[in-house]
Amino acid sequence: MLKKPKVFKHATYNPLMPRVTTIKSKIPQWYKDMPVFKDGEKTAKFLPLSNLTIKHCVPFLDGLTTGYCIPLPVDVLVTQRFDGPELSWGNNAEPPVSTRVQSAAPNLPIYEGFSTTHHFIWRMPHVLKLPKGYSVIYTHPLNRYDLPFLTLSAVVDADWAVGGGNVPFFISKTFEGVIPQGTPIMQIIPFKREEWVSEEDPSIVDENKQHQFDSQTTLSGWYKKTFWNKKTYN
Repeated sequence: MLKKPKVFKHATYNPLMPRVTTIKSKIPQWYKDMPVFKDGEKTAKFLPLSNLTIKHCVPFLDGLTTGYCIPLPVDVLVTQRFDGPELSWGNNAEPPVSTRVQSAAPNLPIYEGFSTTHHFIWRMPHVLKLPKGYSVIYTHPLNRYDLPFLTLSAVVDADWAVGGGNVPFFISKTFEGVIPQGTPIMQIIPFKREEWVSEEDPSIVDENKQHQFDSQTTLSGWYKKTFWNKKTYN
């Protein structure tokens, strides 16, 4: 008997705003355009001179496709001024961004290359509700280092109607231009809350050595064929 899927409920205060959607619907063009093999080759080669690109890496693709996302509701124009980046959008649009004073996060370390002169906030007109016992990770879209902003991460227990929060982000010091409407501004990954303990077990090293050996017996796809499980987010 097939398991009934868990339901990720969502809604928005403003019916004109874009809805929460699957992150798999936002796979970037650079990934779609990436070749399967290096240097224009057409077939796979064995190690140590493997010619496979990262497009063969199923865990990398899982990062791009796991969970849901909130898309940017409008085009946002970024202009670099003497005192830091300035963000603007159309006059008729509901503001997608607000700011907060720096003292709200004193000494917060930020990845090099992003401006800390302004603390920007993604406004959240969305409400989420998950089944009992589930939480969500809000984070910068995984593997999306091409985006000119950096969204901070948070974990929220989401088995109640969660909404109206503010998610901080920072803008690249060097980017000027438009962040297009529809750009995923944060990834939402649901997970079940469970109790865990840490335990050291040296025996798993030998187990891994066997897996490493076995993986070299096939040209590609060993992990996907042997251990990978399909994740479904619709």
